[in-house]
Amino acid sequence: MNFSIEPEFWNDSSINKKHPQYNELKTLMYQMENNIRTHIHQYYIHQNNYPSPEILIGLLNKTPTLNPEVNTLWVTDLFEDFVVHKTKDHMKQSTLDIYRYTKEKWLSFESSTYRRELSDMTEKTLSHFIIFLKDQELQKNTIGKYIKTLKTFLKFTSNNLELKVPKSYKRIKTDKEDKYDFQVLTREEFEKLKKEVFYSRYFKTNEHELTEREILIGRIMVFLCSTGLSYVDFDRLTIHDLFIYRDELNPERKCVNIKMNRQKLNTTEVCIIPIIDITIDLLVDMLGLSYKLYNGDRTHVDFEYKMKVLEDLLNSMKSGKVMTPYQPRIFPKVISQKFNVEIKKLLVKIGIDEPVKVISIVNGKSIVKYAPKGDLISSHTGRRTYITLCLQQGISPHILMKTTGHRKISTLLKYNKETEININDEFFKKINTSGK
Repeated sequence: MNFSIEPEFWNDSSINKKHPQYNELKTLMYQMENNIRTHIHQYYIHQNNYPSPEILIGLLNKTPTLNPEVNTLWVTDLFEDFVVHKTKDHMKQSTLDIYRYTKEKWLSFESSTYRRELSDMTEKTLSHFIIFLKDQELQKNTIGKYIKTLKTFLKFTSNNLELKVPKSYKRIKTDKEDKYDFQVLTREEFEKLKKEVFYSRYFKTNEHELTEREILIGRIMVFLCSTGLSYVDFDRLTIHDLFIYRDELNPERKCVNIKMNRQKLNTTEVCIIPIIDITIDLLVDMLGLSYKLYNGDRTHVDFEYKMKVLEDLLNSMKSGKVMTPYQPRIFPKVISQKFNVEIKKLLVKIGIDEPVKVISIVNGKSIVKYAPKGDLISSHTGRRTYITLCLQQGISPHILMKTTGHRKISTLLKYNKETEININDEFFKKINTSGK
């Protein structure tokens, strides 16, 4: 590097910030570190082992000046170091997943424009990135997560790596979702969705022409509403999470359960989620055996026969028989951001579009507007719908908590939405209006 540093400007392991060329030296040291890593990596690729210190020194001496590519502080390279550091800090997997998705979006952004250096990370660049994300129809909260990740990365680069970062990035802000009372599908709306995407007992009753993709998105929503799984848990669900339960006192009685640890809860307690009714038909269909193949055009198949079909199918697949191209997954991979965009369009298309009040806060004032209900639905609506419908139909909160993974009833009840129909039903059942 051709620099000499006086003792008063050197700490035990780094340059003292009082050095007049502190920022320049820190950048050069980081670039030199990248240069060394590049030589080690290239040597390993060609020799299948790592160079000794003597060989490495020889390689570096053959490079009197830093390669311009290595000399550049690329954002993607720095971000990779940031993720490695956070991984060593034992961050939650869900947080690391957000970092990974952010990097994927950033790479896509750069491929549509040009590669960015650290010095490019200004407020203007992040604003262009936000426009890029909006063009992909991502939700405001999702965009906010990506921008928050980049700001955390830039802060880390400035504080931990002590590299010079443009300060204007701190000014960037993202829009927040409009405030509205969270939505659930009513029993009527849930049945309407089932009719559009199922065979089963709804055979030939669908009213709209849907594409295969729309049917898949609808089926995923039905599954979320029927199981209460969060999307992150649904995304990692495989055939190995499905188990056939036999009642020891009644061997003829069989049930199918999902058994899995909820990722965000960071607990070893297993959630047990019963699969009942036509959700069994959905499983059979998604596992590669078309419902029509074992049902023809009948509108009813008895439960025992369904369970036998599903059990045989699971046993075959767990033994190695390949039934679907996405095995061992139960559903094909659909990333949550795309699902959230597509489910909105689907629900509006099939008529779940009742106007819902939306309140926006602009300059401290509440602005009321209305939006189709379908536009306010997301993957999380499935979990809320599941809890609401289970409570409405009399499932004990203590039992329900064993399926959702909640530890407190108060937390569980935050997901419950008392609908207008449910409120009226309860009053008509309980209030005596006869005057007696």
